[in-house]
This record gives sequence, structure tokens and C-alpha cells, in this order.
Amino acid sequence: MSRDSRELREVLSAAVTELGGSRWLTVVDLGQDGVGVWELYRDEAGTPRGELRWTTPWSALPSDDAAADQAIVDAVGPATRIPPLLVSTNSRGDRGDKVLERLGRRYPRAAAFTGEHPVDRMLLKVIARQPLTRFYELVALRRRAAGRLELVGCQLFPIGARRGDTGHVRVRCLPSDARGTVFAVAAYSRDTRFQLVSAQAIKLPPGVYDLTAELRRPGLVHFGGLPEGAAFGPERRAWSAIVSAIPERLDRATIVGHLICAVEISGPADRVERRLATAARMVEKTAAELVGGLKVTLLSYGPHAHHRNGKDVPIRFDAWAEEPSRVLAALRGLAGGGPASEGYPSAARIECVLAEVADRLEASPVPGRSALLLVGARPPCPPRSDVSQVLPCPRRRDWRVELRRLRRRGDIVLAAVHDRAVQTAHADDSAWHELGGGPPADLDDLDDLDVAELGAALELLPMKGRHVPLPLLEPR
Repeated sequence: MSRDSRELREVLSAAVTELGGSRWLTVVDLGQDGVGVWELYRDEAGTPRGELRWTTPWSALPSDDAAADQAIVDAVGPATRIPPLLVSTNSRGDRGDKVLERLGRRYPRAAAFTGEHPVDRMLLKVIARQPLTRFYELVALRRRAAGRLELVGCQLFPIGARRGDTGHVRVRCLPSDARGTVFAVAAYSRDTRFQLVSAQAIKLPPGVYDLTAELRRPGLVHFGGLPEGAAFGPERRAWSAIVSAIPERLDRATIVGHLICAVEISGPADRVERRLATAARMVEKTAAELVGGLKVTLLSYGPHAHHRNGKDVPIRFDAWAEEPSRVLAALRGLAGGGPASEGYPSAARIECVLAEVADRLEASPVPGRSALLLVGARPPCPPRSDVSQVLPCPRRRDWRVELRRLRRRGDIVLAAVHDRAVQTAHADDSAWHELGGGPPADLDDLDDLDVAELGAALELLPMKGRHVPLPLLEPR
């Protein structure tokens, strides 16, 4: 005797709850437009699934009843420990009911149902209302000693959680590649190993996010608390590829938060404009990677006045640990104001720049690591007269001593961009080599890729291929 839709939902729900391992349930749907054979099972993560394994319109079935029945039986396949469920949902005429009756004789242990609700919609509702049979965790990273990264899980939902339940987690998203940060949900229980439930990627500004995870149904978790307009996309990489992309250690670039741009503004107008534009590109690119986590300092400098009528171009701090937008506006202002006086052509006051930056960092510390970018043409003044015949710093500051003073702090890195197109009294750029800790970038050869590499040298931007694909757990 057939039963109705309400009873079918109850039977389906109970049957899905019992699924697991090699057990599956077959549902024969004698529907309005044809016959479908559904297979219900749980995947490796314990998520209930409904798969339409076979379907055919009524018109494609043989007109002979026995042959039509056999086609359906063949689609059902070998008998399992769980007899199939037979469902007729108001098929054309009374053919569905007659097939239901005959199949009932072929499967005497099968439960038969009639109703008006489509089977596919009923299956979706039944699966969505199933409680979790395993814990759900967000797969994330944790930073250990010396920056070493390890995979960890943060529980989102316990066993027994149902649709509509929520969990909370705080994460830090680090600079990612073009694919974004991967939010992966895994299932586990005390007697099963890690199994991936889902993986989605989203491009987010680096920063800390307080997220609310909502269980929409088994296998589907929605994350709220993300910036407006941010949307998840499919993550098509194999899980092994995602894991292999995790760097062994956390790149210090992910915690650097202070870019100091020191730009020489004396010299030909076109060269000064190019130097300022290079500094602006560095600020823009770094800010794009470290939105909300970057502070920028801007200072300009030029040469000393070495005699009474000489033109002195003092150090000017246009911004100290300000937002990138404020510094970009200041750079535009400097560019609009034109170059400073040419002044003494053989050297500029870089030694004083190093000293004043060190003084400021001691007086007004900035959280995280700092990075000093020097952009200019002239070398520093020597501390005293020497064979170079370059006039010494009036304050007798030694740029090498000031450089060591900065580096001893342990929380600052330096890089240099040398404007070689401007001829100075000495073409040797060995001082620039020392200032940048290696060969300086050439101002005229600096394209977007070089800017990215320079940012990596400053430990502000990750090295190519060193992005962090998963979020870091943050304490709540």
C-alpha cells in the first residue's frame, strides 16, 4: 500500500541519517515527465548527497509493460541491503501508479509512496535539514617560533549542528596571489581522518576579520563579516597544491607596516618628477597589498649649503607614519611645486637623512618593521675631507656610522633607487650599493615588475611565489 508525501519525508530523513560507508539508498521517481533513479549516499566527508543516476522520459520507455519495468529495474541495478524507495508523483495519466504497483511486486521489501511534490525538491529539503555527523573546522595557519607556519583547524560547528547554526572565528588574511585567500572547511570525527568539505577563494585586503560562519546545509558553509562587494569564487586547485604553496615560514613582509620614502628633490625638473613618481608607485603598490596595515613616511632632501651664498635644501618631513592616501597627496604636491635649488652638485645630505630617521624612530616608534627607500642621484657627503675632494657634511656626520646605527635596530631594512642619468662629480655608485645592501635599482629601468621586486627587497611585499594561500588564526 502506498503512502503520502509527509510520510515519505520522514522515511527519507531517517534513511539518510543511517547512510554511511558503502550503504546507499536508491529512490525511483515516477514523475510527471518521466522516470528518474536517484542514488543517496554520504561522501568521504560525511556529507549526504543526492545524485540523479538515470532518467528517461515516458515516451522513451517501451510500450510493453514488462519491457518498461525491466528497463527501470536495470537502471536501479543490483539489490542492496536497503531496498529502494518507490515514488509516484502524479505522472501522466495513471501510468505512473500502474508502474508503481508492478515495481512493488518486483521489490516486495520496498516502501511505495504517492504525492504531488517533485522528488528532487524533497530530496534537497531532506538533505539540507540533516544534522552534521562530523565536526566542521576552518582550515587555517598558525605562526610558531621563528615564523614557522603550521596547519591547524578551528572548530566552526559540532556534531549535531543543523542548518542555520552559526560559529565565529577571527582570522588574519595576508597578501595573496591573484586567486585570493582560500577558505577551506574540513570534516573530522574521532574515528575518521581529515576530509575536505569545501574550498572557496576570495580576494581580500590584508587585515583582521571577525567572521560569522553559517551552516546553510551539510557541505555548505557561508561566511559573513567580509567587506562589501567581496565575493567567493571556486577554488579549482587540488588540496595538495594549496598546501604545497604554503611557505615554510611567515615572510616578514606580512608584518612590515611602515614605509619611509626619502626622495632627493634637487636637480633637473624631469629627473625630480621621475623620482617622485617612482616613490608614488611604490606607495600605491605596497598599499594595494597591505590595505589597512600600512603607514607611510615621506621626507625630501637635497644638498647642504657649503658656503655663505650656497643654496641649502634642508630635510623636510612631509608625513610621518601617515595613511598612504595622505602621502600620495603630498607627493603630488611636491611634484607640482617643481624641483628645489640645484645646490652643491657633488653630494646630498643622505647622512643627515639616516641620522634624522634614526632619531625619529627612537622618539616615535612605529609598530612592526620599517623599510627605508632612498631615491636620488647624489651620494652622501663624507664626514671629513678626503681624496674624493667632495665637501664633507657640515655636521661631520658619518653616513656609514648612521647606516650601522639604523641596521643595529633590527627592525628596519633599506633599499635604494639610483638616478644614474644625473652626472655627479664621481660616477662611482659604491655608496649607493652600501646604502641599499646590494646593487641599487636604476631609476630609468624601473618598471612595474621591478617595483614589486623592490618591495620584496624591502620586505614590504612577498617574494614571487611566496604568498600565503590560507588565513592565519587570530586570538579572539
